[in-house]
Amino acid sequence: MMKHLIKMKRIVLVFIALIFSVNLYSQTSTGIKYFKDIEQSREVKEKKGVFIESSECLNDSIKRVTFKDIGTDRTIWIKVYKYNKPFGNWYYYNGNGQLTNRILYGYDKPEGYYRCDIEDRLHTGKLVELNKEIPLVFKDKQISKQYEHGFMQWVAINVVYPYGARDRDIQGEVVVGFTIDKLGTIGSVQIVRGVHELLDKESLNVVKQLPQFEPVKLNEKNIGVYIECPIRFSLE
Repeated sequence: MMKHLIKMKRIVLVFIALIFSVNLYSQTSTGIKYFKDIEQSREVKEKKGVFIESSECLNDSIKRVTFKDIGTDRTIWIKVYKYNKPFGNWYYYNGNGQLTNRILYGYDKPEGYYRCDIEDRLHTGKLVELNKEIPLVFKDKQISKQYEHGFMQWVAINVVYPYGARDRDIQGEVVVGFTIDKLGTIGSVQIVRGVHELLDKESLNVVKQLPQFEPVKLNEKNIGVYIECPIRFSLE
């Protein structure tokens, strides 16, 4: 009888351990996606993948997503979501694996940036706060139309493909964020999404040299805006 009870206890303990391990696995389960380009324009099968995106559930509401170059195992960015909305710190890295930009999210909107400057040094001393009066208007077609033949055309004409990047076949899309105040003056230029220090520096340079534009108008009034400008470097 005693041996039978001991055996039953062992079975129960093993069963409990199995349940615990299954629950533990469910909390850290990972989803994998493969992509051929860094912009993640099209998901592909594993054998054709150049980049890998892995999602890890930290708890019931929060997940962490990591994007890497498969060949070099280099982390390109790390993002966190809460209830599938941007949350906490998002990290971006350059071609050397150095942190170039960190965006702090709260309530689904950016609260500020730790940014890299033209020397590719990270400013960790203070958080660059976004002006609450400046809306994020990159996807606002009404406002974007005012500038599609303005700063985008100017950038396209003046940007130079760095020779060092050409020789090393470095390509990709850099996203630069900046503000335009009510007078049309450019400011707060920063890397939102970097690719490599050579492309990042050229993108910062060209945007910082933007001339003063006509102020953005909304409902017949001048407004200050924050815009994200994608600059694509391609050798094709």
